[in-house]
Amino acid sequence: MLFLDNFDFDFKNENVLGIDETGVGDYFTPVISCAAFLPKEMIEW
Repeated sequence: MLFLDNFDFDFKNENVLGIDETGVGDYFTPVISCAAFLPKEMIEW
């Protein structure tokens, strides 16, 4: 897994994976997470 400290790279030459979550730390809600994958072939779509 690659962790980036800065965003100094060309998105058009990379695949992008985004992950987000909600409910973390809330007592009455479950942890809900989702992920999105953007292949470099679809960046201009």
